[in-house]
Amino acid sequence: MRFNLVFIFSVFVFNFCSGQGTAETKVSAYIGIVHPIYTAQGGKVTPNFRDFYQVGMTTAVIIRKAKNYAYNLEVVGFVRNENGVTKMNNFLLHPGVTIYLKKNFSITPRMGFENSGRFGPSLIIGKTMFKAAGHPVNFNLVNLLRFGKVSETNKGASFTNAINLTFGF
Repeated sequence: MRFNLVFIFSVFVFNFCSGQGTAETKVSAYIGIVHPIYTAQGGKVTPNFRDFYQVGMTTAVIIRKAKNYAYNLEVVGFVRNENGVTKMNNFLLHPGVTIYLKKNFSITPRMGFENSGRFGPSLIIGKTMFKAAGHPVNFNLVNLLRFGKVSETNKGASFTNAINLTFGF
């Protein structure tokens, strides 16, 4: 069911983007690292870096047919170290549309689907800091709202803030 929703959303967004702008399609990609800062859920705030450490490795493909926006599909694998045990903790499929603003800023609304069973919208506010040999280096503030019951201790809505540093090519 989740795959069907992602597929329908992706087709809709791609058709929306492909019907606008120039005839030339530009395909690019980026890799990066995302650090969750904290998660608020059920009146409790859980910071990263205290009882555990979690980090995500991002990879994305960007399809740009217009100057002001592009469709992108990001995948993120999360690794968590807790009580001396390090393992892959979660996998996130994250389709969205990037809207390019003035002064190298961007806003990217996304829909997140996690293999843990949680899902929900995300809003990423980004800034291209500089270009290294023509490759953009971006700093992003990531805001995640998630729903879905995974366990008795992980249920209901949660809100997570994270920072993300990406390198485009």
